[in-house]
Amino acid sequence: MRTIRVHKLIATHVQTALREVLEHYGAAEIRRLGLDIYGGSYNYRSSTGSSALSMHAWGIALDFSPVANSYGTRAPRATLSHPDCERWWQIWESHGATSLGRTRNYDWMHLQFAGL
Repeated sequence: MRTIRVHKLIATHVQTALREVLEHYGAAEIRRLGLDIYGGSYNYRSSTGSSALSMHAWGIALDFSPVANSYGTRAPRATLSHPDCERWWQIWESHGATSLGRTRNYDWMHLQFAGL
């Protein structure tokens, strides 16, 4: 089992969102959509192309299904941009997360809790 390391202020949000994703999709659909492929969270590093710290360095960002949703992959190629992942994003957004994919159409694997 993998551990997800996040900032203590978002830990409950992450746990609850993951539980809601499981309740909505079920284990088989989560696997089919690749939502079970965890790409990482806490990682002390700079943002891509910047000297500023990444949201991951603060423990307030998570990546899922990174191969199919990499930094430069845009909709509709990014699997997390597909309609069957709409509820995935709604769940995360209801807990305060934002998606760079949904707002800027890149880095679809990435969700962050910068506003909490």
